[in-house]
Amino acid sequence: MRKDEIKRYVLEYLVDESILPSTVLETAITVPTDNTFELKRLEIEMNKEIRLKEMERERVKEEREMQMQMQKEKEEREMQMQMQREKEGSDPKIGLDTGGLFDVSKHVKFVPKF
Repeated sequence: MRKDEIKRYVLEYLVDESILPSTVLETAITVPTDNTFELKRLEIEMNKEIRLKEMERERVKEEREMQMQMQKEKEEREMQMQMQREKEGSDPKIGLDTGGLFDVSKHVKFVPKF
């Protein structure tokens, strides 16, 4: 490549990446387009598209992982709530399954012998 072609190639890339304003290309030296220059430009466009697709795949992957994590946390909370409900149902001090009555048979061991 000639120096002018390289300069034009670099300027176009910097404008495509929004590093430089597009007015820079208007003031740059015009270079006749040949196959190598066009190929390089196409290569840059392809690389740009590939990077965008990779970023999209990464975003989707992160989103799936986040959904899986949220689902796991939800299941853990439900399991804890279920265990708490079971415990409340079996413990007369906590639950109301005895109707609020005192169950003597469970507390007879605390009565002193006469």
